[in-house]
Amino acid sequence: MNALTVLGLGECVVSGTGMNMPCFVKIQQLAKKYRPNSENIKLFGEGGILKRGNT
Repeated sequence: MNALTVLGLGECVVSGTGMNMPCFVKIQQLAKKYRPNSENIKLFGEGGILKRGNT
């Protein structure tokens, strides 16, 4: 989980039962009219969507 905080915009980790090992993927940014309202997401800390210990 610590590595997730160093991913850049458009970068993600894909994993699952159909893969031998996790893959790092870079996704092209959507055109501005199709983007969500937020440019970034806060994972940990105040206002974060994940709590330490629940991961």
